[in-house]
Amino acid sequence: MADLDVVEIDYIVLVMPFALLVSVTSLLWVHSIKVGDMAVDTTWDAQMPESVYVYEVAYYLEVWSMNLSFLAVMSSERSLLEVHFASLALTLMVVYVLAQSRHPASYGLGEHAASMLVGCCFFSILVPLWLDMLQTACPVALVVCGVHFFVLAALLTFHSFARGESTAGQILLVRLTCTFACATHLAVYASGRNRVCAL
Repeated sequence: MADLDVVEIDYIVLVMPFALLVSVTSLLWVHSIKVGDMAVDTTWDAQMPESVYVYEVAYYLEVWSMNLSFLAVMSSERSLLEVHFASLALTLMVVYVLAQSRHPASYGLGEHAASMLVGCCFFSILVPLWLDMLQTACPVALVVCGVHFFVLAALLTFHSFARGESTAGQILLVRLTCTFACATHLAVYASGRNRVCAL
């Protein structure tokens, strides 16, 4: 039998990469607006300048770190590797939808069926994994799970309907609203997750 070492990770270690990437993506979209590559009424489509693509990649990293921080708070007694791979799988699903938001919905029945199949595969794999990792006895974990679900639902719904017709201002508004919802981390940090869950 192998020895098992249990390590408790400080909450701030899991949230700081997310906070750092929120700052980086904010600086990148402000810079894109300042140099004129993006404006509020710019159409969010495949013709965006390269600086906007740099922002997109940074935003994908932000989504990964958001998923990692939320899943880590929701689960307890899980290995960091398990939380990491679950957040990576969830991020791949979200990035797939975010990337599709730039392209018009001008595909035929075959592409529609393939897209639905990919979506069903993602959900059939990720939802049971997500629910298995949830620590249901902890009220903080349940609240964080609800906020995480709201953020993902808002991102996925809005971006799936964008389809190259939304403006940069609309996309940024949804993304910023979802980022502000992540301020839940401040409340969890202030209350002390393990202290509340131990009651």
